[in-house]
Amino acid sequence: MEKNEWDFVQIQLNYYDWYQGTARQQYEILREHDIPVMVMEPVHGGMLAVLPEDCRQLLQDKNISPAGWALRFVMNLPGVSVTLSGMSETGQAEENTAAADSEHSLTRKELSRLERISEILHKKIAVPCTGCRYCCDNCPQGLDIPFLLSAYNDYRDEAAALGDKNLAVWRLFRLKALAKEKQPSACIGCGSCTEHCP
Repeated sequence: MEKNEWDFVQIQLNYYDWYQGTARQQYEILREHDIPVMVMEPVHGGMLAVLPEDCRQLLQDKNISPAGWALRFVMNLPGVSVTLSGMSETGQAEENTAAADSEHSLTRKELSRLERISEILHKKIAVPCTGCRYCCDNCPQGLDIPFLLSAYNDYRDEAAALGDKNLAVWRLFRLKALAKEKQPSACIGCGSCTEHCP
C-alpha cells in the first residue's frame, strides 16, 4: 500500500476492541503507513458508557465518567484525527468537548485498568454488538439483528447481572411475541450480517 493512496481510513476503535478485538492491529497498520485515523464507535455503541459496578469500581478518577474514559483512550492515540461519537443530549456533547480539550494522557496504570475492564466485559457479553444496524439492511430475512443479539446477551447467565432485570424480561417477552419469521430461528446463515459488521 502506497502512503499517498488514502487520505484517511475510518475504523471502529475503542478500548474494548483494542484489547479484545482487532482494533489495535488495524490502527498499527494505519500508523505504519502514516494514514490518519477516523474513529467510529469510541464508546462501543454506549457499552463503555454504562459499565457494570465491578467495572466502574476500577475507574480511578470518579470525576471522569465511563464514557469520558473511553473517549480519552481514543483521543490519546497518535494519528487519530477525528473521533465520531454519538451524542443524544447536550450533556454528552459537553462531556465529549471536555475530553477533547483534556491534556490528560493515560498512564500505564490507567491503561491497565481499562484492559481489565475489557476482560470483565468480554466474559459477560457473548456478542459485543454496538447496535449500529449496518447488518440489518442486507439481511434477506429482515431480522432485527441488534435486538436479537441484545436479547441473547441478556439471557446468558454471565450477562444477566449486567443490566436492568425488567428490561431483560421485557426483551424476552418481545422476543417470544415476534412473528416466527422474525425470530432467531428464521436466520438462514447466509453471513451477510457478518460482512457488514464493523
